[in-house]
Amino acid sequence: MKETFKKGNEFKIDSISLDEWKSYRDLRLDSLASDPQSFAAPLKKYSNLDENGWKEKIKKCLSKNNAMFIANSSDGPIGMMGYYPEGNDTVNIYGVYVKKDFRGQGVSDKIMESILNSLDNNEEIKFIKLTVNKEQKAAIDFYKRFGFEEVGEIKDVQMGNGEIYDELSMEKEIK
Repeated sequence: MKETFKKGNEFKIDSISLDEWKSYRDLRLDSLASDPQSFAAPLKKYSNLDENGWKEKIKKCLSKNNAMFIANSSDGPIGMMGYYPEGNDTVNIYGVYVKKDFRGQGVSDKIMESILNSLDNNEEIKFIKLTVNKEQKAAIDFYKRFGFEEVGEIKDVQMGNGEIYDELSMEKEIK
């Protein structure tokens, strides 16, 4: 599906495929380098993966109740967001990232809409969960706009930058 930035440029959102391993690699490494306080995984864990390692990560995204959506513009990959199963009726959102130059232009909204649309057709899934660093106010507001509610707090989580933060647990019922 083609979408348009607020500034008029176009971008496209698709489910990831194995041939997009380089795009996924570039986005994931960029996210861990530029916003390590937002991700529990350290950059070092991913920086030495080879092509097969990246393709294995994508294969997990292609299994039941897993997905990864990538936003691409003429500039290449600009954003991503995925989900994975937790139990029989719940998925967890993860890997939420939009490159800094493209933030505030509706990219994350459109990726979230793609995720919610994909889950509308899945009779098994009734809940979506996520965790977010409590200091990431813009991210918390983004999730609240999509109907996620705070349901708990996780203390003392070590993030990719090695620092300790508290995270919010958020949840949305979809059926």
